Amino acid sequence: AIAPVAVPTKRKPRLIIISIILLIAAMAYGYYWLTVLKNFEHTEDAYAAGNLVQLTSQVAGTVVAIHADDTDLVDAGKTLIALDNTDAKVSSTQAAAQLAQ
Repeated sequence: AIAPVAVPTKRKPRLIIISIILLIAAMAYGYYWLTVLKNFEHTEDAYAAGNLVQLTSQVAGTVVAIHADDTDLVDAGKTLIALDNTDAKVSSTQAAAQLAQ
């Protein structure tokens, strides 16, 4: 009897092509995550995106009230923080007294 001749298969090139496709897909997902997904806060049932803004006061003072909380939507011009105005009143009174002299 004649022994069957082994026919070479094309498994290796097919495996290389599949590996390249998977590598490209992984790289595309990584790029998508770096550019889009990392900017979203993920919760169980919602997505939230927002801008963080650092607030600084133009004058020194003690904070007496905060009129906004985390995740609040605020409009331009809204008072967010109230400062103790005692120092400003004292300075104003002193300036008025000096002006009166």
